Amino acid sequence: MKRLLIFTSALLMAVQLWSQASISIDALQEDVSGDSLELFINLNNSEPIKAIQFDLQLPSSIDFNKVKPILKKHADAFDLDYKYISDKHIRMLITSGKDELIPPDSTRLLHLNVSVASLENVKTHLFRVSDITFVYKTYRSEVVAEQSFTAFEVKEVDVQGLIYSRNSTRDAFNVFSYTDTLKSDVVIPTEIYGLPVKAIAPGALKGAHQLRSIEIPPHIQNVGENAFGGCYNLLMVAWSSPAALHASCFDEPQAYGNMLVFTQNENVIKAAADEAFAGNVVLNGKADNIHLVDDREFYNPREFTAKTIIYSREFSKQTYLNQSAGWEAMVLPFDVQYVENKNTGVMLHPFAEADFEITMPIWLAAWQQESQSFVPCRAMLPANEPFIMQVPNSREYQDQFNQAGTIFFVAHDAKVYPSCVVRGNTGAKYYFGGSYERLAPSDDFYVLNDEEYSTSEGEIIAPGGAFVAALRALRPFEACICAGSSSDLASQTRASYLRIGKDVTTGIEILKETGSPASHGSHADHWYNLQGLRLPSRPTQPGLYIHNGEKVMIK
Repeated sequence: MKRLLIFTSALLMAVQLWSQASISIDALQEDVSGDSLELFINLNNSEPIKAIQFDLQLPSSIDFNKVKPILKKHADAFDLDYKYISDKHIRMLITSGKDELIPPDSTRLLHLNVSVASLENVKTHLFRVSDITFVYKTYRSEVVAEQSFTAFEVKEVDVQGLIYSRNSTRDAFNVFSYTDTLKSDVVIPTEIYGLPVKAIAPGALKGAHQLRSIEIPPHIQNVGENAFGGCYNLLMVAWSSPAALHASCFDEPQAYGNMLVFTQNENVIKAAADEAFAGNVVLNGKADNIHLVDDREFYNPREFTAKTIIYSREFSKQTYLNQSAGWEAMVLPFDVQYVENKNTGVMLHPFAEADFEITMPIWLAAWQQESQSFVPCRAMLPANEPFIMQVPNSREYQDQFNQAGTIFFVAHDAKVYPSCVVRGNTGAKYYFGGSYERLAPSDDFYVLNDEEYSTSEGEIIAPGGAFVAALRALRPFEACICAGSSSDLASQTRASYLRIGKDVTTGIEILKETGSPASHGSHADHWYNLQGLRLPSRPTQPGLYIHNGEKVMIK
């Protein structure tokens, strides 16, 4: 039977002798069979052995009340007594009614069986032997000498695809490497076979593309250089270790997209000094700066507050007069306070409320369940409320209105909510939802067309003009129209695509007017909030405002 290595602590055998003797172990085997652990020991001795003592410690998964040691071989000649020394610790003593247990100059096979009553299979309870150390003492009237040696030693262990290796002092395990069977979500255990796990070796998880989350517990004292290099699908690190949160453990922060690192220990950042990891770090539920990027997955297991959070997305689709096109569908995990063009610094606001003195217009729309269609919005929607948005980008518009490019969605002192799959009224014919993870194409949801789409009627729909079923994968932070569970919506009767109505883009004629946005009024001494709403006078409440076209902090 394959040797199994499971014990959380050492098995000690003390051999008591009447005189100084030479003892050697020819062979040691351990097997797990049914509900018992069996040890086969070939023992050679030059002097008679009076008694043999075993100290046995078991893992916490074993109920001590169900453990019963049995001496199978020589059971008729030997006596086996055992007692509980402490919790999870049994001491067994093998003696004989004769003067000697084992005669001198003999080779004797000891067969010890430790059974665990009422357990179907010991394997499922991790009942294995790790290091087995033999300690024997030689006696006359007092202890003359004590010697020990390791008959068997665990050097490397594979736990769910993560390889743990013994350290140089043999008193702990380190995370050393991984295999193809590594799980996507990893929790490093406190101990393995009774020994603590103390470190993550340099490069231990380098290139582990399957890794999505990892919990580093408090007993991890050191995390080596480049330990997470190349783990570009890693979304969340729970860093409870006192080890410094050092940039050298990772690659450049932008390589990890939207990865979040949670820690409750301020010292791990201070210990790294100027070399601290500069990515999305959440300390005790608060973050200074969080930057989320488009088309990279996002996993947030708990709510936290960000001093500043920015989500960036590229808007490049063309828009047209009298044609629905150029839309993007989105969902965000925080309440957006304002929208800004990264390159120009111009603030953008829904068309109905845009004031051309300080903002440029965009089109924003939300799903109306009753009408099963999109309706224009006057302000940004709250967290986890999906929406569609269009940024003017047409040769028919004045240049100042065309704001295509990288768009920032910004909030300050904002709550960032746990990620989830956003669902609407699933009982309706259609509902509007979204996801922070990438989802494979499905007939059950409709995504916006990135390229021209040809209908079965021969019509060509411009990019961003229609939601199409099973067209492509749903991207992170993207919203989609989903088929509901209504009985009249059998798959064979569903529409293959759903168009966005032209009436959503209101006020489009204004963009064709001659002159500059400033012609609609002077912004001298006017104050606005970040939503683009004009205030009657200089604000008195602390916060960030717009004055004369510039951001001003009122304290």
